[in-house]
Amino acid sequence: MKNLFLSLAAFLLLTISVDAQNAKGDWYVGTGDISGTAWTDWAVNPSIGYAVTDNLVIGGSVSHVAGEDMDMDFNVRYFFSGYFANVSLDGFSTDGAVFGLGKMFTVRNNVYVAPSFNYAYDAETFNLGLGFGLKF
Repeated sequence: MKNLFLSLAAFLLLTISVDAQNAKGDWYVGTGDISGTAWTDWAVNPSIGYAVTDNLVIGGSVSHVAGEDMDMDFNVRYFFSGYFANVSLDGFSTDGAVFGLGKMFTVRNNVYVAPSFNYAYDAETFNLGLGFGLKF
């Protein structure tokens, strides 16, 4: 329980620093999320996204966890007041939907970090996520 409170406190501290500027026509290339189902079973999901408006990014990612088939995910990220709401779908199915809230930070030039708090609908679990990449 202490780890949960410390993680939430660290997430809240990150949300008060500099935020990224998003504009129509921006491309995002990086990781959809560095996350795992267990501490020993991590996965990195390469992703790409395109800002169709100033506040809406549509994208997709490919993931592969050892022992499982390759999986394509589609996502939509809506930005508001420096934060974002995210919905990811497992292929074309809503069974693996993940809903998230987070904040995107520009670290240096076009490099971003995006911590998030996610809810996996089918597993009924809450997780902390961390994505990073480049914005063009």
